[in-house]
Amino acid sequence: AYGRAALGARVEALPDGWRIEGPQRFPGGVADSCGDHRLAMSLAVAALAGDGPSVVKGSRCARISFPGFARTLDVLARAGGGRVEEAA
Repeated sequence: AYGRAALGARVEALPDGWRIEGPQRFPGGVADSCGDHRLAMSLAVAALAGDGPSVVKGSRCARISFPGFARTLDVLARAGGGRVEEAA
């Protein structure tokens, strides 16, 4: 599975993007950013909505466009009872 679908969300691939049904709950899981900083950040934010733990592989690439992303997202996640750690 790719991206949000790997986290358990219902996702339809389109030629120019994705269609994601909402609102929906999903179980969480493991997704790969494929080295894309934009994908890493969107998956990390989506993971916060999951019912279970999630891992975004290669999330350190988010440093390219937002060096403090993991730290900032962790502060926000902790306010809601969650936690974020940066993955290699």
